[in-house]
Amino acid sequence: MARQWIDGGAGVTGGINRFTVADAYLYTILNWTVPTQVDLTPYPALKSYHSALQTRPSIAKAFVEEMALYKAELARNKAA
Repeated sequence: MARQWIDGGAGVTGGINRFTVADAYLYTILNWTVPTQVDLTPYPALKSYHSALQTRPSIAKAFVEEMALYKAELARNKAA
C-alpha cells in the first residue's frame, strides 16, 4: 500500500498537493532514521517520499529552525 501512494506521487492522505498532518508526522518519523541508523535503502519508496518532502518550502524551513534549536541544546548540554 505504501508503495502505491508514494510511487504514485500521493501523500499519506491523498496526494502531494494535499499535504496533511499525517505527511508531516511521517516526515518526522523518517527523519529519526538518521540518528538511529535505520537504512531506508531497502525501502526505496519511503526514501523517495522522504526526499520529496524535504523539497517542500515549509518542511525545509522547519528543518533549518529545528536544527538550530538542536545545535543550541547540544551546546548548552556540553557547557553544563
